Amino acid sequence: MKRATWTVVLSLLLSTLAYAQSGVTPSAWQDAQRSRADYARVWVGAGGIVFAAGLIVLFGIWQGYEPPRDLQAGAAGDGPPDALSPALAGALASRGRASLEHAVATILVLADRGALRVEESDRRTLGTRTYHLTRGADRSGLAPHEQAVLAVVYGQERNGSVTLAKARKRVMGHLRHFARAVMAELDTAGLLDQNRQRTRRAYLRLMLIQFALALAAFAAWPLLVGAHGAWPLAIAAALAAAGIVSFITYGLTTPLTNEGVQRGRHWRAYRDQLKKLSRQKNEGIPAVSLAYPVALGLASEWSKHLKQHPIDTPAWFHSSGGPSAYAMFIAAAGAGAHGNSPPHQAH
Repeated sequence: MKRATWTVVLSLLLSTLAYAQSGVTPSAWQDAQRSRADYARVWVGAGGIVFAAGLIVLFGIWQGYEPPRDLQAGAAGDGPPDALSPALAGALASRGRASLEHAVATILVLADRGALRVEESDRRTLGTRTYHLTRGADRSGLAPHEQAVLAVVYGQERNGSVTLAKARKRVMGHLRHFARAVMAELDTAGLLDQNRQRTRRAYLRLMLIQFALALAAFAAWPLLVGAHGAWPLAIAAALAAAGIVSFITYGLTTPLTNEGVQRGRHWRAYRDQLKKLSRQKNEGIPAVSLAYPVALGLASEWSKHLKQHPIDTPAWFHSSGGPSAYAMFIAAAGAGAHGNSPPHQAH
């Protein structure tokens, strides 16, 4: 009991000494605390108003959006649902977004058409395989998104050869150019809805503005912390929360027409079918270019299938690595591509 009493006395003495050294009296400190508590209601109320205002703007934008209706479940047959190229099919399956896996699939299509060839180097660095993509002679009749991939992959290369790793890096750095070409082709095919695109762009702008304002509010907080404590952060938190809601709403909308959404469902059903086929323990594979599984995010699954059931390698692929070399190339080409896809949307 005596020890506890002395502990309390010592604490009071230390507190008094600290206040005396800082020049702030206990009463002044208590006044500051009460002042901050009074401001708390103001900051929390302001944060609530800011968040509500964000939701009101969000709801106003939503009024111009017409969700897809009268859709049927996706159905898959023995082959691809339609004649779309792998990149465009992958974009539909991804609900109107072009990504790295679609560009990689386009590289395989270009190889099939003679626009480039692939050669595996006999030299390996730390066991890593190196593939060289050499520009081919036949580059006629290419679609805009195929031309975009060639332009991005080779850039200013004078010898017309680039490694697969560098090609993937260049595509990621200039993915916007490829995506723009894909979306333009989807628009030409009548698969994009202009009103839905405008709504999505409005959501994107709103989200960016909200996050920018949240960062600005957080940066200004140190100027107010002395008089108001942590309560000014309520504004930053409200703006960030509104931005998250805008991002979620952005993901729930689609730029596709009703036909585009429906065809995207069929392509996703076909993707599920290809995934099941890749797990079957037989040597049969669908009579389709492997560019489709790659575009649909199944490069890893089909690489494993090809290792167990090797096939005749295409004429454009050259390697001394044996029967599994082509399977290893498919894995390397599509490695991590599906993880780079943006989050899927509803519908």
